[in-house]
Amino acid sequence: VYRAQGQVAQAKILHEALKCDYPMLRESNNAGKIALVLADESLLLPVLQTIPTHYQQDGETSPINLNVTMGYPLVASSIFGLADLWLDVQTQLIQAEKETVYHQDVATFLSHPLTGITEQTRAKIQHKLLAEQLAEVPLVRLQNQKGLLEQFFTRPASGVESINMLQGIFKSVLEKQLADKTLKQTEADLFVAVIKELNRLHDALASYLPRLASAKELLFVLSLIRKAVQGISVPLTGEPLQGIQVMGLLESRSLDFEHIYILGVNEGMLPQTSITPSFIPDSIRRAHGLPVIENQDAISAYMFYRLLQRSKKVSLVYNAQADDTNTGEPTRFLRQLEYESGYVFNHLDQKQRINTEKKREIRIVKDEKVMARLNKYLSGELRLSASALTAYINCPLQFFYRYIAGIEEPKEISENLEANEIGSILHYVMDRFYHELKVENPLITRERIAAQRREIPELARRGFAKVIFENEEYQVNHNGMQ
Repeated sequence: VYRAQGQVAQAKILHEALKCDYPMLRESNNAGKIALVLADESLLLPVLQTIPTHYQQDGETSPINLNVTMGYPLVASSIFGLADLWLDVQTQLIQAEKETVYHQDVATFLSHPLTGITEQTRAKIQHKLLAEQLAEVPLVRLQNQKGLLEQFFTRPASGVESINMLQGIFKSVLEKQLADKTLKQTEADLFVAVIKELNRLHDALASYLPRLASAKELLFVLSLIRKAVQGISVPLTGEPLQGIQVMGLLESRSLDFEHIYILGVNEGMLPQTSITPSFIPDSIRRAHGLPVIENQDAISAYMFYRLLQRSKKVSLVYNAQADDTNTGEPTRFLRQLEYESGYVFNHLDQKQRINTEKKREIRIVKDEKVMARLNKYLSGELRLSASALTAYINCPLQFFYRYIAGIEEPKEISENLEANEIGSILHYVMDRFYHELKVENPLITRERIAAQRREIPELARRGFAKVIFENEEYQVNHNGMQ
C-alpha cells in the first residue's frame, strides 16, 4: 500500500514500482501480466506521462507497450480550454451587457497554443494594451485585427449563431493546424467529435434556436453547449494483446492479471460518493426498488474484490493529502480487506526529495560607474526619495539593482491605483500647483492659493496621465475603472 503525497504523485510512484515488473513484458503472451487500474480516471494523463517508452536490462533496450482501454477526455485537452474560454467571454459579454473584454481573457487567448497567433502579433497587441493600460479591451479593437481574433470576440445574436460561431472557430483552428502540419491524431479525433456534437445539438434545437435570442435564452444555449462538449472523449489506440494494460475499474470486470496496480483508492473515490442527479426522490426510489447509492457501493465492491481474486501481487496507491476534494483517507475496502483477509500488508510512505540550493553571496564592486551614479545623489543631480531609502534599509542589493543599475520590474496592466502611483500623482499635483504660483509671483498668499485651487482637477488629470501613461497630454477616457 503506497501513501502518496499528492494527486499526481500517485502516478509518479509507478516509475520506480514498475521497474521490477518490466522483465515480464519480454514474454510472448504478456497481455495478462501487468494492469494499471485507475479508480480515479483523472490520473490517466499523469500515468501516461510517467511510464517510459523503453526500459533497459542486462544492457539491452526493450520497448514498453501500452494498451489504454479508457477514453481521452476532451476536458483534459487544450481544445476544451479554447472552448471554455470562448464560453466564459460570451457569458460575461451577455451578463454585463458590455462592449469590452477583460484584459486577462485577451492575454489567455493570445497565448493559447491553438490560436496560431504569431509572436510578433502577440507582442504588438500586448504592447498596445500595456501602453494604454486597458484593463477592459473594446471589442471593436479586437475585431479590427481580423482572422480568428474577429471570430472569437464577436458576440452572437441568437442561439443558432452561437453554435455556428463556435463551430466556425474550431474549423478555422483545424484548418490552420492541418496547413502547418502540427495536428496530432488524438487532437484530430477530438475536433471531429466536438464538431459532430455541436451539429447534433444544433439539430436537436433546430426548431427552437431561431427564437432563442434574448440574454437569458442565449445564456441557456451557452450552458447547453458547455454541458454537451465537456463529456466528450475519444478512444486511444493501443495493442490489446501486448504490454501493460491501462484501464478504469469498470473496464477491468471479467479480466484477471498477475500484477495489479490500483491508483486513486481514496474514500469518496472508491466507491464513488456522488449519485446521478434524478427527479425521483431517494425515498420513492427505495419504496419502488429503484437503484440507490448503496447499489453503487455494492457494484464497486464487487468489481474491486473480483479484480483481486486471482492476482499474485497487488499494489494500492492513495492520496494522503487532504483538501477540498479529497479526505486523505484510504478506501473502506482496504480497511476491510486488511481486517478480514489475514494477509500481510506492507505500508510504504512516499518521500518527496527537497533539493535546496546553496546560498550564494552577491557582492557589488564599487567601480567607477557605480561611484559615478552614487555621487549624483550627493551632488543633488538625483534626489533620494522615501521609497529609495526604504528599499536601501530593507535590502541594499535591491536598492542597487533598482536605483543604481536601473533594473525595473516589468510593467503590468494596473486594474487599481497602487499606493505608490497615488503618491506620485499627489507629488505631481503639488509640485505643479506651487510651481505655477511661483512663476507668476514668488510672493504666495492665501488668496492666490484659493484662486489656484480651481486648477486642481486639470492638474490631477495631467498627473494621472503622466504617472499611468507617461504622457501629460494623454486624453484619459473614463471607463469606470479609474
